[in-house]
Parts: sequence; C-alpha cells; structure tokens
Amino acid sequence: MSIRGELALRAGLLCACVLLSSCGGRLQGAPTREADDPESMAGGDLHGTEIAGDSKRERIAQEVARADRPALPRELAVLEGLKREAERVRGLRFVRDFELRVQTEEAIAEFVRHEIDARRLRRARAAAVALGLLDPKVTGDDIMDEMSKIELQGYYDPTHQRLVLRDDVAMGLGAAVGRADTVIWRSVIVHELVHALQDQHFGLEEQLFSRRSTDAHHAYMALMEGDATLAMMRYIVARVGFDFDALLGDQALFDRTFSGLPAIHGVGALDTPAEQRPEVFRYQSGAMLAAGVVREGGLTRLDRAHAQPPSSTRQVIEYDLYIHGHGRPKVNRIPTELLRQSGHELLHEDVMGRLELSSYLSAGGAGGDMLASGWKADRLLVFRRGEQLGSIWVVLMDKPDEARVVIARALDAVGRKTRAAGGTFETIQAVDTAVLIRNADPKVMPRLTQALQRWAMSEQSVRYPRLP
Repeated sequence: MSIRGELALRAGLLCACVLLSSCGGRLQGAPTREADDPESMAGGDLHGTEIAGDSKRERIAQEVARADRPALPRELAVLEGLKREAERVRGLRFVRDFELRVQTEEAIAEFVRHEIDARRLRRARAAAVALGLLDPKVTGDDIMDEMSKIELQGYYDPTHQRLVLRDDVAMGLGAAVGRADTVIWRSVIVHELVHALQDQHFGLEEQLFSRRSTDAHHAYMALMEGDATLAMMRYIVARVGFDFDALLGDQALFDRTFSGLPAIHGVGALDTPAEQRPEVFRYQSGAMLAAGVVREGGLTRLDRAHAQPPSSTRQVIEYDLYIHGHGRPKVNRIPTELLRQSGHELLHEDVMGRLELSSYLSAGGAGGDMLASGWKADRLLVFRRGEQLGSIWVVLMDKPDEARVVIARALDAVGRKTRAAGGTFETIQAVDTAVLIRNADPKVMPRLTQALQRWAMSEQSVRYPRLP
C-alpha cells in the first residue's frame, strides 16, 4: 500500500478511535486474584473486606432505570439491522433477545459510578498507595469520580441482558445513513452488540467476575474489548472504501496503523497517563491481539480464546507468546514471617504484570513501556504498619541489566520521595530479579532485606513452566 493510501486509511480509522470510549459493559475496578492459580492465596484476602451485595446493585439499577425510557419503534428497527451487521462482522448469531433502553448522560454516569466493584476498588487503591503511586489522601470516592468522567455513548449490561444507549445517540439512529455522525453512532452500537454476542456465547458476566490477578484481568479485558473493537473496525473500514481483510492480512500495516492512532477520546477525561494507560491498552493492544488470533486461525480461533484467555499483559502485547502457547514463570509466595512477627498486618497479594510495571516506571520518567518490556513475572505483597501502607514487590526480568534498570527507575519514581517523607525504601537485586520494599518498619528492615535476598537467590522464589 502506498504512503498516501496508508494515511488515508489511518484517517478513516480515526473515527473508530473516537468510538473506543463507548464501551461500558460491567465496569471493573482492580480484580481479585485467580482462585485456582498458585499465584492466589488460599482463603481469599489476608485481610477481610466486605463485598457490596447484589441488593445494593439492584437498587441502583432500579434508580437509574427511572431515568431512562424504552426504545422507540424506529430505533428498534435500526437496531435489528445492526444486529445482522454485528453477526456478519463477528461470525456469531444471536440466540436470544435482549432489551434496548435509552438513558441520559447523567444516568449513565451514575450507573458507571456505582457499578465499580467496591471491594476491587479498595484493593486497587491500597496497592497504589502501598507502592507510592497514589497520595493516601485520595479516597475511593475520588477515584470513582474520575472513572465516571469517561464519556460512554452506550454499554451492554450482561446482568440484566440489556443494551443501553445515550439519548442523543439513540435519537441519531433515525438520521440519514450517509451522515458521518450516524456512521459513528451505528459503529458504537455494533461494538456493544458484539459484547452481547460474547455474553450469549461465552458467558460474559461470569468471565468478568472471575477471580483473576490484576495482570490476568487486564489481559482478559484486552481480549474482550479487542474482539469487539476488531469487529467494529471491520464494519467501519468497509464504509470508508478499504478492504479490511487485506488490512488484517498485513500484520505490519495493521499494527502500525492501529498503534499510531491517537489516545482514546473519552479516556482523555482521566487526569493522568497512568490512569489512561489501562483503558487505552484494552482497545489498542486488545485489537492487535484479536487480529493476531484471527490471522492465525480465523474467527473460530478467536471464539476458543474466550475459553482460555491470555493470562498476562505480556501475552497481549507479544501475542505470538499467547497464540503459540508459551508458558511463563511465576513468582512464589513471598516469605512473611518477619513481617508478621514485627506487627505488620498483611492485606493481600497480587500479580501486577507488564502493563502496571510500565505505569510504575513511567512515574520516574519517560520510556516506561520500553523499560518494562523485559517483564517475565512478579508478585506484590501489600501490608499495613500502623496507619501506613507498605509493599514488597518482586519483579523478575529477562536480563540482570533490566532488573538493575527497574531498581534505578524505582528510586526515581517513588524511592527518594518516600525517604524524604520519612518512610523506608530499600531495593535488592538478585541476578535478574528486582525486589522493592517500601514502608517496612526500619527496625526490621536489615533482617528483612537479608531474608528476601536469600529467598530471591534460591530456587524457592520462582517456578518455571515445564518443558514439553
């Protein structure tokens, strides 16, 4: 394809980039750990937390429902045509009907705010504070306020099997098909209809509420959103005069075209790049993952991916690792005896992954994505000492030099600031492993670093996948 043709294609896909802010579904905070994975800790959280009950969620849904209306006949007629389009671009058929509702922007924002799982949000906030990435004064309500700034044009709710459109989007459905904004709005709906197809064929709600690590949760969300985004792209690219299959077949052109698009429109409402990065990742990297899977084995292979999704964000970014089934090492349980004996309250463990490592390293300067590219495995332990949250983060990299860079950047990102504020921050390098210890009791820190050094250097710290 000529340079002029590629630029024209990218211009055509620009409107698709704007659409990527549209997807709602079940909004998630930080995920729980994988229930049956060795990375999980038996018995759930080390420190119990209450989970918001279904009754509260149902009450909120009822309050929001009072601010909406049923779809008009002309809107339902357009929806039926778009359902056929969604079936065509995704290669699945609807097996049951669902409800279409129309809500105001304010009602959608309120629903988004209350759909964020309170337990997962508490875990995400605790991890960010413990790592030194979030001011302890920032509350869960503050975070929910930020999340509700994302401008959703519609969402699919798998619990109630309901597609919700913003009122101005629904009103635009009756406009002439040739109008640019009508193409945009209809593309939004195709994206959401693919989520409805995912729900009917793959059990979307069950997948969304599966107990996964933060890393595995980001990876699954990338598959889910990337799948819908790829179908949406197929729909819209045909309307700007290009052959989507030719684009998909040229891996370098596809990745270059899609990764070169600007940041997602609605996500721009979030204050910082660190807040925006997971949302952008789900759509951009997710679409490239979905394209790679389809390129390898067609839409049938993409269907199978939902039964066995990628387990890490590295598998999303380097999707050949996922497609060809390469296993990954796992960091074992971090020894906690000294922490327990010295009065530290252990809260939870998690696997943060390459995406979150990139955000962490970016807090210390540019180039976080590149510096995190050597991530192989990690494990995070969050604890409380008095009123202060702290953490031990063990990060396994491909090479010793990369572990050294992680330590240097960690000092720039949070280490010096933590020490200046009166906290503790120590680091250990054990060959290709970086260990970052924040806000442990200074009296126990020397013994703790020695114990972690011995553990990190031993075979007990990492478990590697068996060779075939």
